Amino acid sequence: PASRGAPPPEPRHSMPLSYPKTSSQLLLGNSHLYVFVRLYHIVIERLAAAREMAAKASEAKGDEPMGDVGGAGGENGAAEAVLSAASAEQAARAKMIAALKEEAGGDLYRVFLLALRQLVEAKLEASTYEDILRTLLGSNAYILFTLHKILSQALKQLQMLLVEETSTRLLQLYAYERERVRCGSMCEGTYRNNCRALLEGDDAFSMEQMYAADGGELALSFLRERDAEDEGEEEDGTAAAEDEEDEEEEEEEE
Repeated sequence: PASRGAPPPEPRHSMPLSYPKTSSQLLLGNSHLYVFVRLYHIVIERLAAAREMAAKASEAKGDEPMGDVGGAGGENGAAEAVLSAASAEQAARAKMIAALKEEAGGDLYRVFLLALRQLVEAKLEASTYEDILRTLLGSNAYILFTLHKILSQALKQLQMLLVEETSTRLLQLYAYERERVRCGSMCEGTYRNNCRALLEGDDAFSMEQMYAADGGELALSFLRERDAEDEGEEEDGTAAAEDEEDEEEEEEEE
């Protein structure tokens, strides 16, 4: 049984869709946290798209076995004939793709990850990386051409979170709010008030991961400094005070 001091179960974070969900995870933060979460979400979406394109490309090509990949074995003669007719650049690219396929065991998604890693480590030129993706994943792979730049921006934003004091305190507040109540029963009102106290009037953002049996949804929104209900109560109170003043003025005139 969960206690008030118990942390949330690890599977909730490491495998968010491994069991049915009836709740959500809410993170309140500043612009630094918002930008990082948005970039991280884009990276996850692009990786999911790459996996889907790789699966479709593998089905279209019939999932070539290891023996059919590369320039070795019984295909040496045919490979040499193709390479001799191609330019030196095309030959080098074909050789690189063959090497990546061999290292990845023919898994096109792993080939993409290897190529992306080499690009990030400056071992591969951007133009060569783009040609490899177009060859392996098709024309829709263009959405992956700038993934290394998004990763770089996300890494810089993550570093900012670790050194910026307010961001660090907001992450500590999130951990505190998750631990002080049982899983799935966070008091959102208290969390918002504590978050606003830390931000001291700065912009606040709500980042909520909502779960479902067949997937999930990430909701990002700007969090106004004061709730609409509070503003409505203040307006009602102001209007009532004005009415009382008008009545007092009328009585004095009489």
